[in-house]
Amino acid sequence: MKTFKLLVIALTLFLFSFISGDKSEYTLPAYGRTIISVDLDLDGDIDIVSGHIYYWQTEWS
Repeated sequence: MKTFKLLVIALTLFLFSFISGDKSEYTLPAYGRTIISVDLDLDGDIDIVSGHIYYWQTEWS
């Protein structure tokens, strides 16, 4: 029983150590078509660039 408790505690600590932060989440805009991640401004952080189809008839409000 003690071994099982230690296993559960170790597994819980292991799983909670990989929680994603705010920097790991990104929401694409509507009708997103392409996405690339690269260091564009050479500051050491990865930048995310996304592209989408633009229709001239769309009314942006």
